[in-house]
Amino acid sequence: MSVAPEAAIEVTSAMRPGARLRVPRLHAEPDAARVAEAAAGHAAVLLTGGEPTLRADLPRLLAACAEAGAAVRIRTDGLALGRAAALAPLQRAGLTGLRVLLASARRDAHDWLVGLSGAATAASRAVRVATAAGLPVEVEIPIARPTAPLLAETVNVAARLGASAVHLRLLGPAEVAPDDRVALLAEPRLLVGPLADARRAAGRADLDWTDAGLPSSLSPPPPPATDPLQVALDGAPRALKVALLRAAAGAPTLRVIDVDHPDAAALLREAARMGFRRVEVRADLSPLVGLTDDELRRLRRIDAFESTAPSPEVDALLAPPPPGPP
Repeated sequence: MSVAPEAAIEVTSAMRPGARLRVPRLHAEPDAARVAEAAAGHAAVLLTGGEPTLRADLPRLLAACAEAGAAVRIRTDGLALGRAAALAPLQRAGLTGLRVLLASARRDAHDWLVGLSGAATAASRAVRVATAAGLPVEVEIPIARPTAPLLAETVNVAARLGASAVHLRLLGPAEVAPDDRVALLAEPRLLVGPLADARRAAGRADLDWTDAGLPSSLSPPPPPATDPLQVALDGAPRALKVALLRAAAGAPTLRVIDVDHPDAAALLREAARMGFRRVEVRADLSPLVGLTDDELRRLRRIDAFESTAPSPEVDALLAPPPPGPP
């Protein structure tokens, strides 16, 4: 099952009173039908814009995306999602994950940057509540001049809160008032060290990493095009782990072509942590049908699953997970 790139859908330009960061004004907020139309054909969507939780009809928008066949997340400041009771109706409507804004692990720095008192505490609470409810959470870290030296620290805190991924984004001129640009906009030449430290922190914490708005000189170069290393999960687990570890030093992509092994789930999880840039499974997936939900969640770092022997059971295994319990 290849995961298509996530599509961002702007559903509002409304911001909380006093918010410092700006967003483009929408001519009109899309209704549920337009959101469903935008979500159609995508495996996953992110509802964004201003603050989506300010829309009273957010559950309806989530349900529209789910009915269109897309896994749906929202990008949020977290202020409205610090209680399980607030999150439960969104999960029932189809919410499958969150992207929570956290500019800095230091409360005063985050609150000053976003212009909202108590925002850092609320964002941290939202991450904890969502992960406790079984939702994967990505922490978005906007890169600004005052907080750039703290990137690694913020990544570490995101991991401790329970996030599964971080998304670093360089603030642009359109997001801040003209009088704030000198104080807030970071110079790329000053980000080399902090970004390297942040990437190392994410690697140590086993966090997925994405970024946006960074100059190409600051983004990791794409891996050279080489044929994937193909392996079958057969033999003693220890010998397999040693062979995979050695292979990871020379092959950017691992393709698993046979998963008929009693320790398949553990071996796949190990393979995803061994330094391959991409791990994919292209095999008869029927041996994985009996895995528990917890074992399946632990395989989220596998980049793609493709079944060579389709069946109703395998199709159900590859289907997007249902909304979590309230």
